[in-house]
Amino acid sequence: MRWVPLHTKTVELDDLLGDVPVQYREVQGSESETFMNIFKNKITIMEGGVDSGFKHVKPDDYKPKLMHLKGKKTVRVTQVPLKSDSLNEGDVFILDGGLKIWQWNGSKAAIAEKRKAQEVLNGLKEERNGKPKSKIIDSNEDDSEFWELLGGKGKIHPEIPDEEKKEVTKSIWKLSDASGKLTVEEIASGKGNIKKSHLKSEDVFFLDNGHTMYVWVGKGTSKDEKAYAIQYATEFLKAASRPLTTPILRVMEGNEPVAFNKEFDG
Repeated sequence: MRWVPLHTKTVELDDLLGDVPVQYREVQGSESETFMNIFKNKITIMEGGVDSGFKHVKPDDYKPKLMHLKGKKTVRVTQVPLKSDSLNEGDVFILDGGLKIWQWNGSKAAIAEKRKAQEVLNGLKEERNGKPKSKIIDSNEDDSEFWELLGGKGKIHPEIPDEEKKEVTKSIWKLSDASGKLTVEEIASGKGNIKKSHLKSEDVFFLDNGHTMYVWVGKGTSKDEKAYAIQYATEFLKAASRPLTTPILRVMEGNEPVAFNKEFDG
């Protein structure tokens, strides 16, 4: 495999903090369970900008928002375009109209999504001192005010299944510049073959378990190996036709998290 990496600033932060922290690379919509637990699985992604973040408006001037709730285990809340075309039968949506809030349940929505929607809806009402009125409607119900805010009723999309994780054989790869240039080579793969003894202090190693990419940095790694580790891990995912949303965790030798140590056989 051959890549041209981009230099990152993370090595400077590592130097400042003494190479102790574990680095997590997260991508919106595919956050790891560890990341979600920090927020107690209550993360809500809204559109950014000065108007939405810092400008306080009166209820009468409130701009309606449509939020999409999706996920069976970890439910994510994401703001989506304010139109009926955003709806689908497999999920739950909250239409926040300021003083009136609707929870719209798709016919095939998961129980976890409906429960999460109730939490979000109640939270919005509490933030506004209980003034908003709320209403729960199913996909086959007609509510003229609801559809009017979405620009008119349209065809509802069918259920959109959650992305299934592709089965990938667990493997270990080594990133080294011992030859004079950075190269990546496979060290071991397959059940029963992933041993911690494969790790050597003088190099960087990628441990790919199919849903998370661990980047292990040995204490004796060179400046380039350390600086380009995350970039090469990202390029590795591209070369293997893996989703770039795959979480990447960089850990330092001697400061490995428990989850990393559990990945090894024996």
